[in-house]
Formats: sequence, C-alpha cells, structure tokens
Amino acid sequence: MVFADGHEPSMMEILDRASLRQVEAAYRMDLDVDAACLLLIQAAGDDADTTIAAIAAICERGGASFVYHATDPQEGDLLIEARRRVWPAMEQLGKLLLPEDVAVPRERLTELLAGITRIGDDTGVQMATIGHAGDGNMHPLFVIDPDDPEELERAKQAFAAILDLSLELDGTIAAEHGIGTLKRDYIERELDPVQLEVQRRVRHALDPDGRFNPGKAL
Repeated sequence: MVFADGHEPSMMEILDRASLRQVEAAYRMDLDVDAACLLLIQAAGDDADTTIAAIAAICERGGASFVYHATDPQEGDLLIEARRRVWPAMEQLGKLLLPEDVAVPRERLTELLAGITRIGDDTGVQMATIGHAGDGNMHPLFVIDPDDPEELERAKQAFAAILDLSLELDGTIAAEHGIGTLKRDYIERELDPVQLEVQRRVRHALDPDGRFNPGKAL
C-alpha cells in the first residue's frame, strides 16, 4: 500500500521474529520478540516528516500491532541499529552462518517470510531472515554446524525448498547477488533451455576462450 499510494521511502528494511529474538538476546535493545517482524522505514527530502507520517498511517490501517514515528535522527539511528546487529548477534550462536538471497514481488513478501519460517520448522534448521522489503529481496541466514553431516543435509533441503518457494511466488532465486556457486545447480528451475542457451551464446560471444571467471558461470 505504501508504494501504491505514491510514496517512495529511502529505506524499507525488515527483520523476522528469529532475528529480533537473537538481537534482543545478544544486545538487550528492548525489542518486541513476540512480533512477527520489525519493519524499518525511512524517508528523505524536505517533506520526509510528512511522508513518514503518511506511511505510518498506512501501516496502522494495514494492521500493524505497533507503529512508532521517530522524528529525532539519533533515535531513528538507534532503531536502524537493530538491523545492523543481526549478523553479529547470530555469530554469537557459535556456528557457521550461510547467507542466501531470493526475491519475490512485494505483494508476495508476507507469503515468503511465512514460508521460510515454516521450512525452518519443518526441517529443524535454524534460520533468521532479514531483507529489503522495498524491493522484495530477502536474505535467509542459515545457522549450521559444518561438521554435522545430518544438519548439513537438512540445510540443503531447506535451501532447495526456499528456492522453490520463491519461484512459486513469481520470484527469482537470483535476487541481488546473482546465482553463485551454490545456486548453479538450481538455475534450470528458473530458466528454460532456450533462455539458458541464449545466455551461453552471449557469454561465448563476449568470452570465446572462457577466460572470465572460469568454472563459475553458465
């Protein structure tokens, strides 16, 4: 509704419940650990206060359990600090952190977040999700023990399920960081043979000798 009403926030970040709970456990920031998520929105420009007030009203109409409009820049920065602390908070769990990214249309974002939580519960894989709600780009953060083969296998299952979910929601497995090594085996789930062949031909035309990042591309 924010964008449909013509607003263009300069920042729209989201933290899921798992992120909130670990940040609170690590840093005691008085976060609501029972909230489904925390949505951080910022506006820029001469009419920033007016824009944020309008967006706050939209959030209230949309059913947000609590809306707070910070007008003090320092206070606002403290709220954003919760987002910055997710990674170091998760590091305190003492396991390997594996970040991934998928993206879906903004209107499917709640379905993606709920689905990731469900996948984590079903597979028993610990995850936290943060991301850029303004463009639907989400970063599930896997917390795994690389020395536990059974846990690694469950993480692979969760990883594949999240990729499938993003495609079911009309999204992409590439998001902002591209395919990468881990996702290379899944590219055919998103692109058909014709699309893949076109990409390979473009690659060959630009790099006929295969010198650019060998072994890491289509």
